Amino acid sequence: HYATYTISESDLNKFLNQKFADEGETLDSFSERSPTAPSDVGKKIEPFGWVLTKDTVSYCYTASNGGTHCYYHDTNTGLTHQTSAYW
Repeated sequence: HYATYTISESDLNKFLNQKFADEGETLDSFSERSPTAPSDVGKKIEPFGWVLTKDTVSYCYTASNGGTHCYYHDTNTGLTHQTSAYW
């Protein structure tokens, strides 16, 4: 599944903290964000051709059902691209 939307980083973190915290644990997704490597700036994420910027941070988590979810968030614009895969 793929989606692109605009959300504030604080609202994205609230969602991630609730969705991906282990039962009985507290998640601080903001502290787990990863900046985009300089060599990846300008690369496209398919299938929508979303372009990584210098302001992009990523969050990737594995759900309890084994699915993988990655969120690429542009901290300047709030634009977020989500990829979710289940198997």
